[in-house]
Amino acid sequence: MQQSIRYVQLLWVFLYLTGMIRPVLPYVEYAVNKSYIVQYLCENRDKPRLKCDGKCYLAKQLKVAQSSNNEPVEETPSVDLREYPYALMEVIPSLNYHKERGDQSTLPHNPSITEGTKTAVFRPPIFLS
Repeated sequence: MQQSIRYVQLLWVFLYLTGMIRPVLPYVEYAVNKSYIVQYLCENRDKPRLKCDGKCYLAKQLKVAQSSNNEPVEETPSVDLREYPYALMEVIPSLNYHKERGDQSTLPHNPSITEGTKTAVFRPPIFLS
C-alpha cells in the first residue's frame, strides 16, 4: 500500500514538473538543435549579415506556444432552474402538512426547544475582578 502511494506521489510530481517546464521547452529545443535550425529551418539563412542564427524560428515557436496557452476556455453550460425543484416544500412531503391545513407557518414549532436559549445565550458577559 505504501509503495503504491509513493508511485502516485511521484506521478503527481512528474506531472507538475512537466507543466512547469512546458513554457521553457522552445528555448531548450532551440539550444539543443541550434545547428539544424540555423542550417535548415531559419528563414534568414540566405542573409548572413542579419546574424539571425535561427532566432526567427525560435520567435515563431514562442508565438505558437503562447497562442496555445491563451486559447479561449469554453463557457460553462447553463442550467435551467425550471427543471429542478427550488423549494423543500415540493420535495419533502412531511413539511407540506401545515401548508395543507392552512397554517401560516410551514415548519412545526416546538416552544420547549427554544424556551431556554434566550436567557442562556444572550446575557451580559461576566467579568472577574
